[in-house]
Amino acid sequence: KQNNTKTINRKVNNKTLVSSDCRRNSMPESSILVKENITKDTEKCQNSKDLKKEESTQIKRKISVESSGKTSSAESFHEAVTTSSSDQTKTLSNRPHSVTMVAIDVHIPDTDIRVISDAEDFEYSPTNMEGPLNLMLCGCGFLGMYHLGVVSCLAQRGSSFVERLQKVGGASAGAIMAAVLVTCSDKIEESAEHIQNLAKEIRKKPLGPLTPGYSFARSLRYMLDDILPQEAHETAKEKLFVSVTNAETKKNEMLTDFKSREELIEALVASCYIPIYAGIKLPTIRGKKYIDGGLSNNLPKFETGRTITVSPFDGKSDIGPKIGQEAERKAHFINVQNHDIQVNVNNIKKGSQAFFPPKPQTLHDYFEKGRYDTNRFLIREGLYEVTAPSQKKAVLYESSV
Repeated sequence: KQNNTKTINRKVNNKTLVSSDCRRNSMPESSILVKENITKDTEKCQNSKDLKKEESTQIKRKISVESSGKTSSAESFHEAVTTSSSDQTKTLSNRPHSVTMVAIDVHIPDTDIRVISDAEDFEYSPTNMEGPLNLMLCGCGFLGMYHLGVVSCLAQRGSSFVERLQKVGGASAGAIMAAVLVTCSDKIEESAEHIQNLAKEIRKKPLGPLTPGYSFARSLRYMLDDILPQEAHETAKEKLFVSVTNAETKKNEMLTDFKSREELIEALVASCYIPIYAGIKLPTIRGKKYIDGGLSNNLPKFETGRTITVSPFDGKSDIGPKIGQEAERKAHFINVQNHDIQVNVNNIKKGSQAFFPPKPQTLHDYFEKGRYDTNRFLIREGLYEVTAPSQKKAVLYESSV
């Protein structure tokens, strides 16, 4: 009897404790039992989640191991590319479909891969490219590194487009890079090195190119003499058009008939010649004195055919930085010698860098930006060329262009 009374008292005490806790927490006794069941269920769910995570990691490991080997579809695609020996280059077809498999050489620069994989800004959107095509590069001083990036991309990824060009021209730095494209497109790296050295030389001067005793025109002649081949004037004849300003009439002229290599170099120097900035003695060609072509027409357009314009400034050029259609409608533009430029702080900064060269890394960034914008132009027009891989190894990925 004593034992029974003790157990009864214990049960009563436990019940009173539970009921007191319930009153304290203002909840019924059944809710406590439910709460205990919930905690048990959550523990079970957590255990099941851990198991699922382990299973997913195992599956990922299996997939990574399987994907390391070549799939049959990749092999068949690669064989289709390599067996077509007659087509050494593959041009992105003019089709507006969403996904295209592209075979790319392993040694393609990262900028090209980044461009092709970008889906939003590089949608296929061709314009009228029928009939004669011309290319015109604006004057931009040391931002000519941007033009050099454009030339580099056109030579590597748009050779068929370059072959279609009837006239290639430019003003100031644009004229020099146009000459590189027409006469020596295989000297891109050498040209970039010369520009970097020229910029370094000017940065060392206390007043830059305005330092007394320094002649920018003389340094430019040395650079052109090293870059241009001996037969450059013959290759450039009736193909290269150099924008210059007649010092007497102040009118624009386009020089294209070069009798000698020295005359071609003198024409390119004249197209970049800003009085006092470049020197005192004006360049003379066949008895006429000329100065910078950008002072009269910075972005000439040819009368026949379509002229593809190139500019590193924010504006309306075909190849150049893009701000988007919505922003372009709201932006303000000014026309500087036939060159539409957006009014913003970025262009003001670029204008100062055109006359006083920035750091080497900044110049290199302009070069890469030129390649990037040209890639975008070629892809949107359906003119981007993918070189067939010379090795068996190829990089396969999806492109949305």
